[in-house]
Amino acid sequence: MEQQLASCFSAEFQLSLPPPPPPPTAPALPPPPQNDSKTSLNSAASISQFLRPFYKYVIGFLFILIVVSFVGSALPMDRGTAVSLDNGLQSQIGTPSAYSIWANNFQIAALGLIPGFGLYFSTVVSYNTGQAFNAIGVVSHIPGVSLYLSTMLTPYFWLEYFCYTITPIVGLIPIVGAFYHKFKLGMLIFIITFFAVAAILYLSAVIEMLYISGVA
Repeated sequence: MEQQLASCFSAEFQLSLPPPPPPPTAPALPPPPQNDSKTSLNSAASISQFLRPFYKYVIGFLFILIVVSFVGSALPMDRGTAVSLDNGLQSQIGTPSAYSIWANNFQIAALGLIPGFGLYFSTVVSYNTGQAFNAIGVVSHIPGVSLYLSTMLTPYFWLEYFCYTITPIVGLIPIVGAFYHKFKLGMLIFIITFFAVAAILYLSAVIEMLYISGVA
């Protein structure tokens, strides 16, 4: 009997005790810092994926500009028109320098960034470029097509035409990006292209001056 009472007392005593406090939990660790290199790779992958559909348009438009210039250099031109165009070119260019060549080419490329208008403007500039080769050829008694094709063998030709090709396409990218809720990405590509084209065209101008001076 006493043993039963003692057991009941012990049970009541245990029930009356407050529950033990929960074991202390370890403080939450801060999230690991993001890897900058991984973030940069993700951004580059996003830009590459976004630009992938535009690659075929760049290639197609480059082909169009080259053909338009070829046509401009091959069309018949009378000597009076050729002399007038050649004199206009000489007065416009003056004494060539890397900076003057760069400034002229970069102005053309920058205007090509205007959405919609850039496609038309670059096409007209390409035709006028062919006409310039045509005029120089008539004055120099050399086929303009030959001058144009020989210039295609130089690196500065491809650098310039590459810039004249991508700027009208890139000018449309922010508008296209807005439809797909990627306007900020489109503007980032627009800004990067602006400065990249400036650097490429300056390199092109330096190379062209090497050809003009006879070094290359």
